[in-house]
Amino acid sequence: MRMLEIIRKKKEVIADIGPHERAEARKQGVSSYYVDPEIGDGLVEERANGDKVTHSHCFLVKPGVHAAG
Repeated sequence: MRMLEIIRKKKEVIADIGPHERAEARKQGVSSYYVDPEIGDGLVEERANGDKVTHSHCFLVKPGVHAAG
């Protein structure tokens, strides 16, 4: 229960993490990935040039596990 209390108190800081991380990824020239229901149902890839692409058939795998494809 303590974790939920912390999250409620820090919700403004948590809400700012996404935009900060996307800006950092753009500075480094790499894509960032996130979920945004306003953009689409799948995973959103925001490329370093600002283009946004949705990936509706995306599978997340554990680190070290390679997806076949």
